[in-house]
Amino acid sequence: MSARSFLRGAFPVVVVITPLLLAAAYIWLTGGSLDVRAFRLPSASMMNTLLPGDMFFVDLWDRSVHRAAVVVITCGGSGDLWCVSRVIGMPGDTVAVRGHFAYVNGKPLREPYARIMPNSETDSVANRRAVVVAPDHVWVLGDNRAESYDSRFWGALPISEVHGRPVAIYWSWDGEAGVRWQRMGRRIR
Repeated sequence: MSARSFLRGAFPVVVVITPLLLAAAYIWLTGGSLDVRAFRLPSASMMNTLLPGDMFFVDLWDRSVHRAAVVVITCGGSGDLWCVSRVIGMPGDTVAVRGHFAYVNGKPLREPYARIMPNSETDSVANRRAVVVAPDHVWVLGDNRAESYDSRFWGALPISEVHGRPVAIYWSWDGEAGVRWQRMGRRIR
């Protein structure tokens, strides 16, 4: 079989399979949403769930809010600046932070994703008095409690300021190590 006849036979297969593979990749990376925005995390506020330099898709249709959901929000009512945080408290919950650990309705929240510093008891933002989350508001914290600008600073966030949910990482770059191949395609939870 000559190369020319092989290419002639393979071309129709490639024409059919390529769009299917691209569609499958799009659905995997975006969750199938039609309203998607690319986002880059510039800070360490969500380590280890998201790392500085992670680029990911945000589903702007999915504004569902539940405890432990990772969401894209308006940072502290700034209007222009969008951040990524995790929902800790729902409307009516009593939320407190002690040593960077979250307590909801008097019980410690199990947070395997949280990055807690060893000497957090003495950190000035580690301890916050209990607050009741207002109706139509949520309480959000970054996973990296020592490096996050979140509800501990600006209080509960109106649910209307939740813009969407991160879906999957499509690119990850570290200035020193280069491309982080193992993070690409990872779903965000």
